[in-house]
Amino acid sequence: MDFNRLFDILDYQHRIFPRKDALAHRTSSGTWLSLATSEIAKERDCFSAGLLQAGFHKGDKVGILTHCGSSRWMIADMAMLQIGIIVVPIHATARPDEIAHIIKDAGLKGCIVSNSDMLEKLQAANAGLEHIIGIAEIPGTTGWETICCLPDEKDLEKIRYLRDAVLPEHLATILYTSGTTGQPKGVMLSHYNIVSNIKSVMAIVPVDTTMTVLSFLPLSHIFERTVCYLYQAAGAGIYFAEAVETLPQTLREVRPHFFTAVPRILERSYERLVEIRDQSGPL
Repeated sequence: MDFNRLFDILDYQHRIFPRKDALAHRTSSGTWLSLATSEIAKERDCFSAGLLQAGFHKGDKVGILTHCGSSRWMIADMAMLQIGIIVVPIHATARPDEIAHIIKDAGLKGCIVSNSDMLEKLQAANAGLEHIIGIAEIPGTTGWETICCLPDEKDLEKIRYLRDAVLPEHLATILYTSGTTGQPKGVMLSHYNIVSNIKSVMAIVPVDTTMTVLSFLPLSHIFERTVCYLYQAAGAGIYFAEAVETLPQTLREVRPHFFTAVPRILERSYERLVEIRDQSGPL
């Protein structure tokens, strides 16, 4: 497997098994929008170029606070990692005081938010961030389309220079605990830490290029984030559900071959089925 850093995985997929539906998410109109591997690579570079032009530098730390996983979460992650920015996911369930602690403890220069609810949580933390970027066009943020810019040859040269300077042992991300044992604590993980896990479990996770997978767990947790990298490396198409509550409808629409879950999700699904059965007649 020819990848040693997290952002190498997309290029690996592009070389070995490019897909027309590498990433997919539901639009505001309710339809599914699929992105090809080549489109993702272009948007990744546009976001990287925009961040550099906005004044971000290698070694800066940027948070991601979103209500669910999405194609743009993955693209932003890859775009930041390839220019040496440290990605700091924040749980959507975090309290304002916990968010404020993470911003100060990690030394965040900016944060990406997914909607107005997440922006309100960030503002309630009163952290005075230099940059707030919206995955969508959200009042009070710098929108995705505003940040993204088509890189010229000078931009691409700088991106390549920064990529080449990132080594597998370099810090990739800081993951904070949920705060159930006091203030959230940051875990520092290198590219190698996560890539070694991906390569170790690929042989036992039954996913390949013929499959569609569904992601609905938070990408702020290392479990789902790692498995999404794995899906990319295996060449599967990743569809993102916008909420656990929409799972029944999403499963019928996407008909995935595979998804990951935690026990409570399966228990809730079972309880719901039993409830429906008990409310129905014998047949």
